[in-house]
Amino acid sequence: MGPRSSLELTRLQQPLLFGDETCLGLAAALVQVQPHAGAAMVFEVDDIVQTSQVLRALGLRDAMVVRRQSGDVHLAQVSEAILRVALPDTGFILAGRAAAIQAIKRHLNDAGVSNRSIKAKAYWAAGKRGLD
Repeated sequence: MGPRSSLELTRLQQPLLFGDETCLGLAAALVQVQPHAGAAMVFEVDDIVQTSQVLRALGLRDAMVVRRQSGDVHLAQVSEAILRVALPDTGFILAGRAAAIQAIKRHLNDAGVSNRSIKAKAYWAAGKRGLD
């Protein structure tokens, strides 16, 4: 089959990316392939200051950065924030930590977002090896 992208980014309408520190390269790639799409981005991270510095260096100054909390209590607020900025034709990209992707996807589905509007790619899960 040969090399290919793990997520197709070029066909998304109104992209909205949710991820973590492992998704910063994906965020930069999204802006590169769709520079005029105005992608919204939300990241759950351990170190807000350091991640914000990296985002600024990548030219991603408008990204929302949320501190990861034990028990994932932050994900309900993140889901609400995502739904507030989503437009009817938003294409959602959920990437990074598997448990966070599952929780956000569940919130989106509960709010009526179709699975066809969601692309998901888990890069890691606690205690697991061999993800993308």
